[in-house]
Amino acid sequence: MSSFAKSAATALLSGVVGRYQAMLKIEFDRAKAEVEGKLKQIGIGSALVATAAMLGFFAVPLLLTAAVAGLSVVWPVWLSALALGVVVLLIMAILAGVGVSKIKKNKDLTPTESVENVKKMFNWG
Repeated sequence: MSSFAKSAATALLSGVVGRYQAMLKIEFDRAKAEVEGKLKQIGIGSALVATAAMLGFFAVPLLLTAAVAGLSVVWPVWLSALALGVVVLLIMAILAGVGVSKIKKNKDLTPTESVENVKKMFNWG
């Protein structure tokens, strides 16, 4: 084989390898962005669950205060404290539900889109 043929073959092979390297880098960057997005959603969900837990921490004393006030004072005082406690519990339940659903939705950190693109790129599946 002549030196020109060797140079041409080397250049052709280098071009193919370089192209695949560039495509893999793009898919790696996509996978990284996909995982970062899922981690962000998990962080938001965790913050909502923590907020719900904090509100729950404050709801228990409110409900206990309502019970004490209901036993020691006339109807309107304990009713208002009880109503406030129920509202706090409802907010806590909503935040916890949204937070848990976000965590469940994003708990699989596999970058599925990028994996599928690489499989298609190399005809693996």
